[in-house]
Amino acid sequence: MSDIFLPLRGNLNYFEQRSNNLQLIEKLKLSILLFDKIYLQAGGYKLSVNEHGAFETNIPPQSIDSNEFLIPETPKKHFSIGAYDERTGKFAFGIPDSPDSKNYFTSFQPLYNQLKLNNSDFIELVGIDVINPTEINKLIEKNKDLKQFISGNKFYQNKILANLMHSIYYSSYFNIPVSLDNNFNEILNKFKLNGKIYTDSNIDILNQVNKTFGYKLPDFSSLPIDEIISLRKDKTFNNLRKYINDLNEQFKTQEYDKVEDLHTTIITDYMSEMKEFAPTQKEIAINSFTGLAGLIFPPAGLATTGITIAKDAYKYADYKERWFTYIMDRI
Repeated sequence: MSDIFLPLRGNLNYFEQRSNNLQLIEKLKLSILLFDKIYLQAGGYKLSVNEHGAFETNIPPQSIDSNEFLIPETPKKHFSIGAYDERTGKFAFGIPDSPDSKNYFTSFQPLYNQLKLNNSDFIELVGIDVINPTEINKLIEKNKDLKQFISGNKFYQNKILANLMHSIYYSSYFNIPVSLDNNFNEILNKFKLNGKIYTDSNIDILNQVNKTFGYKLPDFSSLPIDEIISLRKDKTFNNLRKYINDLNEQFKTQEYDKVEDLHTTIITDYMSEMKEFAPTQKEIAINSFTGLAGLIFPPAGLATTGITIAKDAYKYADYKERWFTYIMDRI
């Protein structure tokens, strides 16, 4: 099984402005294709932060009104937080406005309803009642040096680090990888707890598979949601999805920073399977290519040559149950 969890605190950036929310829709479509089950945290989370301080609050699922949930066209930059003192009749500002203010109101529920996913068995809104502040604070303290990799004032750094540690805690507690927005890209490159990777790379691997085969896959993120759901049931695509999941598990257990490692693995796997099932008249050509593929990182020309050879063999053999069938049918 390959599951993924999207925590509210780990996906703030998708709700800062409307164009970012479109990126979330694209990400959800790809997740529907690539994972067995997607869990979205129910409810809402609000964060307002600037150089003077920060304010956050959690909102229960039943209090989220989709009709009143509006993502701003552009980031909301100005805010102040204060309280009216009935004794003095004055309004006191606890957090004054400042130029670097950031505001977020995150909730997956309106989008979940908008895309009409409430009757789907592969995606679910889940409430998170389990929280251990002591353990999260320990994680924050242990990883406080990571704040140097977060751009922004000290209050913003504190909140982004805390939100990452909340997400890591959920991942560890429920034993499921989390999907986070690009606010965390740099910090995640530095973070590894007890040798375990808490995020998932299925979407990145799909992109690399597509690049390796000359961008022959369709732009899944632009497809209507009903086509995405239909494709999810396609047998040839499911074989590709299983291969991507297997690759993800394989690379989770190793230290790797080089894209060429993944690229080489894809090419080697592909040519190896083509060789195994190729008819006799194609065996010499495929043998020649796989010998080269193991020696160097295949540049575009070599990769294209190998795929062309394999495509030729594909015409003569039954590859309909292989992970590359969906791709080869489009080359």
